[in-house]
Amino acid sequence: MANKRAAAESRRIFVLDANVLIDDPAALFRFDEHDVHLPMVVLEELDARKKGVSEGARNVRQVSRFIHEMMHAATKEEIDSGIAIAAGRIIGDSRKSNGGRLFFQTRSAKAALPDSLPGNGADNSILTTTLALQEDNADASVTLVSKDINLRIKAAIIGIHAEDYFSDKSLDDVDLLFTGTRKLPEDFWPAHSQDMESWQEDCADYESTVKIYPLPHLAVVKDLVPDMTSFYAQYAAVEPWLKTHTPAPPDRERLQSKQEQELIDEPSACILCACCSTACPSYWWNSDRFLGPATLLAAYRWIVDSRDETRNERLDALADSFRLYRCHTILNCTRTCPKNLNPARAIADIKKMIAVRGL
Repeated sequence: MANKRAAAESRRIFVLDANVLIDDPAALFRFDEHDVHLPMVVLEELDARKKGVSEGARNVRQVSRFIHEMMHAATKEEIDSGIAIAAGRIIGDSRKSNGGRLFFQTRSAKAALPDSLPGNGADNSILTTTLALQEDNADASVTLVSKDINLRIKAAIIGIHAEDYFSDKSLDDVDLLFTGTRKLPEDFWPAHSQDMESWQEDCADYESTVKIYPLPHLAVVKDLVPDMTSFYAQYAAVEPWLKTHTPAPPDRERLQSKQEQELIDEPSACILCACCSTACPSYWWNSDRFLGPATLLAAYRWIVDSRDETRNERLDALADSFRLYRCHTILNCTRTCPKNLNPARAIADIKKMIAVRGL
């Protein structure tokens, strides 16, 4: 008897009410290694609540995406056997399983409610499903989880263990939060307040909102995060490091004058935010071959570095009709740079160095 009781305590099945998932879409992942059961009436209620712009509707759509991910390519037999519940965070290209399984109501519940609970409403349907699970899984502890206090009361009356749902992890669930942050400079509001509209209506003050978008003309990975794989590959292609043919002095670093240092101060200030490249029409149309303003500015930084001994090799690598000369001096790059750098001038200087070298 003791062994059976220990087994029941170790194996737990949680039956989730729709309001739990509407409140927290990640509730599917909150029950550690235990099994989660979704009655069919819960799926019907979620389907009825998916439309609209309210927070609840957005949460319902997120639940549907989570379930669809887990069910993708699953067979009917695999669904009947329970689908492995993945952890809430993406690790590499796959999701790490937490050991629990997700079950759906795939057949009619055979349990009967007491005569004191007549009708076929959603609450009674959930109670019937939970009772049937109790009868079919005598070796497990079955718990109904709902934020509806009346449903929990009815569950207790007919002998079902019910619990409220509390989540103190909503801010830890990074998959549901917007990704990508940037600290606003101190002069942000003074600089942009002139572009914002404000008005009074019905004794209330209103101001237009500032709209934030991901970098344009790049594939979006998630929220504000673009796919910058190609951008970083192009940056690496110009070999942004010091290259020399002669050994360094044994007793000191490679020195340069103050004037030589000033030549690389500005291009060295680039933070590789890609604002300039993604604002360049030439980069939009030829991003697979044109290096773009940010990468060319990085190349310029090493070309003019007095300590670097491979200027000619670097210029040879850039002397291409697409890699360099697809720049048409539109100057969007210079206008959009948040550091007030001038990539257009750097590109023009590179073209000039190549031209002078050919004379």
